[in-house]
Amino acid sequence: MSVKIPKRFQNKLLPSVLSLIYNNPLDNGNGIVNYLETSPYYFEEYTIHGARHITAVLNYADKLIPQSDYEKMSELDISVLVLGILLHDLGMFIKESGLKYLLQLETKNVYDNNGINCTWKELWDGFIKKLKHSSGNELDEIFGDKEHIFDLSSHQVCATFIRKYHHLIAYHIAIHGFPGKANHKLLNGISEDCARLIGLLAKSHGMALRDLNEEVDDFGYDNNLPLNVPIYYLMSILRLADLLDADESRAPKILSDMNNFSSLRSENEWTLNQLIKGRQWADDTGKPDTLKMIATPTNSKQFLELKSWFDYWQKELDLSWAIIGETHNDRFKLSIR
Repeated sequence: MSVKIPKRFQNKLLPSVLSLIYNNPLDNGNGIVNYLETSPYYFEEYTIHGARHITAVLNYADKLIPQSDYEKMSELDISVLVLGILLHDLGMFIKESGLKYLLQLETKNVYDNNGINCTWKELWDGFIKKLKHSSGNELDEIFGDKEHIFDLSSHQVCATFIRKYHHLIAYHIAIHGFPGKANHKLLNGISEDCARLIGLLAKSHGMALRDLNEEVDDFGYDNNLPLNVPIYYLMSILRLADLLDADESRAPKILSDMNNFSSLRSENEWTLNQLIKGRQWADDTGKPDTLKMIATPTNSKQFLELKSWFDYWQKELDLSWAIIGETHNDRFKLSIR
């Protein structure tokens, strides 16, 4: 399956963007979708993160934007949104050579969870140190019944590091390129500032939105509009659209039945996705600003886990409305509350 872009987004994409996505003539015809159509090397047990997931996130993003707000958005706004969505999980697709490439970089161009500028190797070392002091239950979730090895030779450790920091890898990809034996530039023809903004959007789904204020201000534009793009609105849309892609189509039972899961966390994610059977938007229910999720838990544990999941989604939705109001003076809205 290849990535499919909603019609409204296609109508407003900058002409150069489609060639970056599907067939980049400046880079031997290698568009972004080529990466998304491969299998994530470290994540055989994870729910689907490739072209099907990206298509779904694009569709949910489209659904979250009311027509009146879509009409306010420029070609650049839509192009940044689409490219940010395409890149947001691309860090999950790096392989062993890509991780080693990042770890040998000597420049301090990544920030840890405490906001300290560091190298990728320093980030890795801090991660390993903390992992070694994790609880037995946390280690069991990562390693299953396999030996606890805390270095690059452990597939599980590398996967955990990439999953934890894949949003930072997405930012690296936007600015520098896809890491492998060498960096493979993906955003050819995009200005440095625009690539940085796309990277900021892709990175935002793994961070608290208010923690990004300083980076938004660094662009030098007023009113939270770097390059005149309503970035907090776009960050909210990506965040919510990503969360909404959860149902049995993202974790087909026929595939999970083929696996013996070594990670309890992965097995639980597949089960929860399979319990979500459908959704109804306001157009279907006639209830303005609402989205109804239909799920079928079969026991109290599943019920409580789904309830916790949906409570978290509602919290993120409420927070997104608050931040959009604070940063864009209620100029933009979402289709659901």
